[in-house]
Amino acid sequence: MKILQTFKAWVQRTDAPPDNDHELRITTPVAAPSDEAAAALVKALTQAVTASGAGCFDEFELIGADSLLCLYFLGPSAEALLTAVTPVLRAERWTPGAEIYQVYGNPMDPAAKEVIRTLTFDAGTGSVTEA
Repeated sequence: MKILQTFKAWVQRTDAPPDNDHELRITTPVAAPSDEAAAALVKALTQAVTASGAGCFDEFELIGADSLLCLYFLGPSAEALLTAVTPVLRAERWTPGAEIYQVYGNPMDPAAKEVIRTLTFDAGTGSVTEA
């Protein structure tokens, strides 16, 4: 998938995240309809997180034969990260059912609390519910 080249072109690694950063991980329920759609989603999510001051884009993975996107964001508050990304995810027709993992505390710490939620849509408006 050419999407890897697109992301690598504008995502630059910095130093390791602070130990107290939280993580928000989003896994799409289906593959992106196109490379352009995937790149647009990542760009929109990154802009929303950055503009809100909630954190930053960290990395991505393509999962399985279906090439599901798994996107990682870091910031001081998992709640603020969720608040920033939810409107962007609501605007996309292919993201309902996305799994959202909020890690409270350093994601490398086994004691960090992880909450898994599913993005659902009711009567045309998106909501995030705990799984």
